[in-house]
Amino acid sequence: SSDVCSSDLKSIEATYKKLAAKLDATGKEKLAKAQKAWLASRDADSIFFSDYSRGGSMEGLEGLGIKASMTEVRVKELSEELQRR
Repeated sequence: SSDVCSSDLKSIEATYKKLAAKLDATGKEKLAKAQKAWLASRDADSIFFSDYSRGGSMEGLEGLGIKASMTEVRVKELSEELQRR
């Protein structure tokens, strides 16, 4: 998503591609499904957890911060799975 800073976006894309390259067709389908669900969850969580600042000047920044934190965690999760493969 364009709402996440470009370095986070590049990191998750690179890690995802490396992991996908190690998977067969079934594994790739499962990874794609999991990633799609994770993106939806991350986006919904960022909206919910920044709701306390709704309408305020910090609402957008709070949402971006939450997405960035969750993306960092996801990169770690994908990297750990990459190491197991």
